[in-house]
Amino acid sequence: WAPSSDSGGVPPFELYASMDLALTTVGTNTAELGALGVPMVVCLPSHAIEDFRGAAGGLLGLLMQLPLGVGAAVARRVNLALLSQSGHLAWPNMWADAAGVTPPVPELVGRVSPEEVAESAASLLVDATARDSVRDA
Repeated sequence: WAPSSDSGGVPPFELYASMDLALTTVGTNTAELGALGVPMVVCLPSHAIEDFRGAAGGLLGLLMQLPLGVGAAVARRVNLALLSQSGHLAWPNMWADAAGVTPPVPELVGRVSPEEVAESAASLLVDATARDSVRDA
């Protein structure tokens, strides 16, 4: 989904709420889906982590933009450092951590294969207990 002139730039919460499952990446969308009780699998493939240049501002952000592979090397180191320090990435899992309960949302980070995503999605679709743990989080 992307904002359109028809939606006024507002996320389609009615559509989200009607979903049986969402495949998504990290961000505010995990909070929205979690608040609506939508089961989800959060994916953050990091096999090309140097391609993401938005994790840092200031001097590091400028260094990430350097040409000739220098920026990519800086981006790779910065992004891997951020990932190693961040713990859980999905908002429902961060909320669960704060409450001292088991994080309900599967997070696939690293070299993520389509088969892993499909396996996680299928297990949520067929396992009512796992699905309900996300809805109740």
